[in-house]
Amino acid sequence: MGLRNMMPSRDQRFLFIDLLRFGAVVFMLEGHACDAFLADSIKHTEFYSLHGFFHGFVGPAFLFASGLAFGVATYKNWEHYLSWSPQLRRRLIRFLGLILIGYALHLPFFSLRKTLYDSSPQEISTFLQVDALQCIGVSLLSLQILVVALRREKTLARITFWASALMLLASPWVWSISFSRILPLSLVSYINAENKSWFPLFPWASYLLFGAAFAHKFVQSQRQERTVKFMKGATALGFALAGIGMLFSLISLDLFPVHDYWRVNPPLNMFRIGILLILTGALFFFDRAYRIRFSLPVVIGRESLTIYVVHLMIIYGSVINPGLGLNWGGRLCVTESLLAFGSVSIFVFLLAYSWNHLKLNFRNWALVLKLAVAATLIFSFLNRPY
Repeated sequence: MGLRNMMPSRDQRFLFIDLLRFGAVVFMLEGHACDAFLADSIKHTEFYSLHGFFHGFVGPAFLFASGLAFGVATYKNWEHYLSWSPQLRRRLIRFLGLILIGYALHLPFFSLRKTLYDSSPQEISTFLQVDALQCIGVSLLSLQILVVALRREKTLARITFWASALMLLASPWVWSISFSRILPLSLVSYINAENKSWFPLFPWASYLLFGAAFAHKFVQSQRQERTVKFMKGATALGFALAGIGMLFSLISLDLFPVHDYWRVNPPLNMFRIGILLILTGALFFFDRAYRIRFSLPVVIGRESLTIYVVHLMIIYGSVINPGLGLNWGGRLCVTESLLAFGSVSIFVFLLAYSWNHLKLNFRNWALVLKLAVAATLIFSFLNRPY
């Protein structure tokens, strides 16, 4: 769903963003557990179709929260990101890291030699598919390039908003074009689902861009001390967008070419954006009313990349480990799948807490451990003959 460290620094964090991301993480874990473990007979029921509809908000929520967090951090510290600085260096490393980890999760073999010489065309195609991490990494990297190139907050915000709207509306046409005739598969995978990418830039980047555009208005409202009024307006806008999107989703209009309705239909995606604005407003006013400082959402927000990667490895497996789905895939009832979801969630949350605690209290040891793990994995990948 930018996953880790895309939040503002500790003194600039907003709990409602953490709560939005925390909810997305929980529903992501539940959705992947049910997808991997539920018996196929259950997946063909109306209940599971309704379950899938609600889980259609998880990806948009992650992307919107990533764009929102990027925007808040950028607009509140604008001068730090206009030229080379320690903050910009760390940001670029994180964005490139997201992209590299995204591809690493698709490796066909834990061996460079075998990947280069023994990969089948299908395995190469799968490796090049774009998922959430690549989508977020490339989108945030593009936004940062625009920050340096444009150098004006309002100009960036306008371009970000209109790019979001245009990508959302153009997605059905973009998905109807076979770009593989003129572009390499590595690029095609970022454009549409021709290579079966789950998160190509069209339409998924539009949620992230909208979050970044929303962040500009939010930061402006803070500077003018009218945040409450702005968030009330944003929530009302959410209801309007959700209503318009739902209305046009129900009306049969031949405005778009044949497309994947549940992924690229513009009215449906407008409805999702509206719901995200409503949720964001509700969480903002919840935080304001109760002033509860939960530690769990903050930690999950900081460590969502760790949770994302580890839970995928546990459930689906990777080139270095078999997943639980290998033995339990498509065999469990609802209760058993929920128990699996709970067990995986407890494990990854404890891991996230432990890792976050280590980084905060033993920074040097955490850095050594991270570098040691990375060096071991890279060395093994480069040197294994099979």
